[in-house]
Amino acid sequence: MEQSDVSFEDLFVLDEIQRIQDEFASATQVASIITRPDGTPITAPSNFTRFCRDVVRKTEKGLANCQASDAELGCGGLSGPIVKPCWSAGLWDAGVPIIVAGHHVGNWLIGQVRDETQTEESALAYAEQIGADKVACINAYRDIPIMPVAQFEKVAQALFTLASQLSRAAFQNVLLARSEAKLRQLAAEQQAILDGADYSIISTDTNGTILSFNKAAQRMLGYLPEEVIGKKTPELIHDRREMAERARELSSESGTQVQPNFEVLVALPKRGLVDEREWSFIDKAGRRFPVRLSISPLRGPEGQITGYMGIAADLGERKQAEAELRDSEMRYRALFEGVGEGIFLMLKDRFVDCNPAILRIFGCQREDIIGATPFQYSPRVQPDGRASVDVAHEKIAGALGGDPQFFEWQHLRQDGAPFDAAVTLSAVEIGGVPHLLATVRDITERKRSAAKIRHLAYYDQLTRIPNRSLLLDRLGQEIRECRTIGMRAALLLIDVLSFNLINNSLGHINGDQLLQQIAHRLGKCSGEAGMVARLSADTFALLLPKVGDTESATMAGVELVAQQVFRQFEKPFNLDGIAQHCNVAVGATIFGSEVETPEALLREVELAVQEGKRQKDNAVKFYVPALQSLASKRAQIEESLRQAIEQKEFVLHYQPQLSGGRLVGLEALIRWQHPEKGMVPPGDFIPVAEETRLIIPIGEWVIREACEQIKQWATHPVLAGVSIAVNIATAQIALPNFVERVLNIIAQTNAPPQLLKLELTESALALDSDSVVEKMRALRMAGIQFSLDDFGTGYSSLSYLKRLPINQIKIDQSFVRDLLTDKDDAMIAKTIVNLAIDFGMEVIAEGVETEAQQAFLEQLGCHAFQGYLYARPMPASDLEAFSVKFA
Repeated sequence: MEQSDVSFEDLFVLDEIQRIQDEFASATQVASIITRPDGTPITAPSNFTRFCRDVVRKTEKGLANCQASDAELGCGGLSGPIVKPCWSAGLWDAGVPIIVAGHHVGNWLIGQVRDETQTEESALAYAEQIGADKVACINAYRDIPIMPVAQFEKVAQALFTLASQLSRAAFQNVLLARSEAKLRQLAAEQQAILDGADYSIISTDTNGTILSFNKAAQRMLGYLPEEVIGKKTPELIHDRREMAERARELSSESGTQVQPNFEVLVALPKRGLVDEREWSFIDKAGRRFPVRLSISPLRGPEGQITGYMGIAADLGERKQAEAELRDSEMRYRALFEGVGEGIFLMLKDRFVDCNPAILRIFGCQREDIIGATPFQYSPRVQPDGRASVDVAHEKIAGALGGDPQFFEWQHLRQDGAPFDAAVTLSAVEIGGVPHLLATVRDITERKRSAAKIRHLAYYDQLTRIPNRSLLLDRLGQEIRECRTIGMRAALLLIDVLSFNLINNSLGHINGDQLLQQIAHRLGKCSGEAGMVARLSADTFALLLPKVGDTESATMAGVELVAQQVFRQFEKPFNLDGIAQHCNVAVGATIFGSEVETPEALLREVELAVQEGKRQKDNAVKFYVPALQSLASKRAQIEESLRQAIEQKEFVLHYQPQLSGGRLVGLEALIRWQHPEKGMVPPGDFIPVAEETRLIIPIGEWVIREACEQIKQWATHPVLAGVSIAVNIATAQIALPNFVERVLNIIAQTNAPPQLLKLELTESALALDSDSVVEKMRALRMAGIQFSLDDFGTGYSSLSYLKRLPINQIKIDQSFVRDLLTDKDDAMIAKTIVNLAIDFGMEVIAEGVETEAQQAFLEQLGCHAFQGYLYARPMPASDLEAFSVKFA
């Protein structure tokens, strides 16, 4: 049986059911009540005994026994009722489920009778068991109706029959309601089809009385349906002179007098023919205009003519459309010739036309291109290793099949030089013949910029070795590899203990030289398959893949590498002629097939290196659970977070986003208002929330709260129309129903979707690019905006950026912070701005704290900012006061 959204009250008239129940109880002398499947009553009880009402159900245990019995009685099937004693004193009860169309909507319970075998002693024993008053129990027990079990079973069977009849009646009502709804739907669909037509469609009965009048007819003639339905068509829209002329023609043809009325319009359709000719219509304003009118008969189920349908096309509009088409063709040719992107027109697999931009891009003459194939201007093999001819045929087939193709392609210029292009390929029909329209955009420079950003973002610019982002990605790959082959790997963390002292005493130039030499020496320890990465100013990491197949063998291998590291640091470093020694602490963690994440491994190895820093004995320290003192704190935070969700302890603060002195957006930032600790910043609890997936309910709350705030500010003089950005965690967008969750919140809050902006990080985009892009496109179709947060700090998203429906790119505060003093950060910021402009996206810088930073960013082309220079995050009430300055 299924539970249903349709309730008992939707199917039955309660007053009538109450009457039937009362009559049944009166006729059978049994107690009766109808409840919902969860046990809550629907009807008022009939014939309830004092024993049950005033004695048993007045005690906690007695009430629980009765409720348990009622629940069991409601579990009957279609075969018959359940009849059973409901307690040890031997009262008899019965129950029948009420099932309509397979949905369990209620239970009909009867009983509170005893047979002749029960005694008062059993009642007294039960009273003592449930803690009821014995005197009241005996007095009430004597009033209970006595009924033989066989008779009671017959009553229960009668109840089953009655309930079944009621269910069937309700089911018939459901079927009737569905049929009526289907008819209404079909009528609405039919009207929608008529209203969707571009031509005027008017139907009449056999006498010319108008029955339907579609939207195109309304536009053409200026009448509303209620103004014409039920009236005669000739009187409203036809030119009487033309009708008189047609009547004379028909009279001459037939030899009989034909009147100039509706008959002249349907003379041919009456004989089952279609009459198509030019007429003049007269609209509501009296304007006379030519139409092409086709009138055909409408037939009933027996083939008889039941009316007529007239379909009219405005010939004046057609002539105007023809002129507009000529103008459109001229504009298209001008656009085709003048657009900056290259455009090909192909028939099958050969070029039949191209614009001047193609000649410029390929460095050739028009006669070189026309008649050539794409393969003549492509290398034999594309960069992914696939044959160009195979891929081209695949893309052409897809486009001709109605699926536009968007892809990157390596072309060859006339001189043989390769270049990368973004290509779109779609089918167009010209003169009834399918052609292919291709646009070609040279993206060679853009890809170089992307590669440059990738190197800037994922390699340490000083030492030229991978940074934290690239290490995390490689760690993820290694974890998956270990699970597959059953080997174990290791991650070492090397903390250069004396770096700050050397850097401060000998200067930054020598400090930089030291870091470069350290990176070079550590590279000698990692082996060909390993990786050295710089994680921070004085912290390096060594990733050792496939060290051993057992824990002990892996530890031995790590010990050997660690000793190599210590020996490298035993030798002095040459810093501008000065011999300088450095001390290091080394921590390690071993991982294999167990469930690990790159971030978890980093946390483990950080705990291990802290132990090495404490002991200072030039020995590698392995991570063991005993080092995980932070785990208990994490567990406490997790439990507190669960309580915070239940107790609604979170609040949102909003940080303004400005452009040109205007308030253009807000970022919603969550805060935890702990009952004991006060306001807890997100950095103290968001990592735990992400690890425990509590970020999903928390993140959903943030979206809902932001939408509610958008709705509240709908009439605010300044904040109305200002978008609110919400950070979306990787775990949230990974949900299969993420789109539905967001759209449900939009629908429930009635917030304008275009004012909600979802901020995604690059790690979220790397999760499952196809799935994420599909979800983003679905939400963009609904009007929701997207911002790429922390841009330039991730690893995987650059190759997907061109596919993403992104409105805005954020320059991460880690690049903004030092862009005035760090040329690498400045170069990254400049490249990001240029890339955003190239993609047609907005760009905003976060973490702006000084006017000098703002001025520098404005010179780069970034004109939207967020940071402490303008305002810290603040509650909604403070923001309303803050916004006054922008009124």
